[in-house]
Amino acid sequence: MSDDVGYELELFIKSSKDGKGLGDCIHCHRFMMVLALKGVTANVTTIDLRRKPEFFVKYYAGVKLPCLVHNGKVIDDIIEIESHIEKHFPDPPLVLLDDHGASKAGEKIFQKFSALIRNRDPAGEERLRDSLNEELQKLDAFLASSKKIPGPYLAGNEMTMSDCVLLPKLHQMQITLKFFNDFSIPKNLVYLQNYLKVANENEVFVKTCCETSEILEGWSTHVGDPKKAQKLRSVKH
Repeated sequence: MSDDVGYELELFIKSSKDGKGLGDCIHCHRFMMVLALKGVTANVTTIDLRRKPEFFVKYYAGVKLPCLVHNGKVIDDIIEIESHIEKHFPDPPLVLLDDHGASKAGEKIFQKFSALIRNRDPAGEERLRDSLNEELQKLDAFLASSKKIPGPYLAGNEMTMSDCVLLPKLHQMQITLKFFNDFSIPKNLVYLQNYLKVANENEVFVKTCCETSEILEGWSTHVGDPKKAQKLRSVKH
């Protein structure tokens, strides 16, 4: 175990580049939101993957981040972390038996975003933008649907696991594509715009976000167009 004592629950997450703040990992962001929503006290420790602390190397060699440690049990599988937290800290429940499709909402958006940001062929840019817009429209339609559980979030009036999964992805998508591709979520997607507005007014989401610079720095290595990647270097200098 780490030198920090008195915690039965620990969450190890990726650190920022300087090793002090929050890193740009969407899964780390997700579980920080989950623990906050459940009001669970945990020792959250940021780990610099380039300069891992001695205790982490000694006790958690080969462990991926995020990593949950509960009463000595080490879990670094995303699905297992989710189910473990839900089982041992059931209040409030974040995984609904019937979420009316919330867990599937926006499930392809991150994939489409990643394809666009990594694109190396200028001729394919419009097609990839259209593909992403199509998925954003589907999410907007879900949020507008009468079949959805009423409320501003994906499954009602409060955040659930579905929001904890989707919002970090949307957040990184917005920041990255605005900077590198001059792409923004269309204003006519009013239900999606309102969803993001409500999320950005929620302390649980806001206080678990990393700095914008971390997201841009992280994605800059994946930008397919060298000229676009150069944009961040120009700003930094």
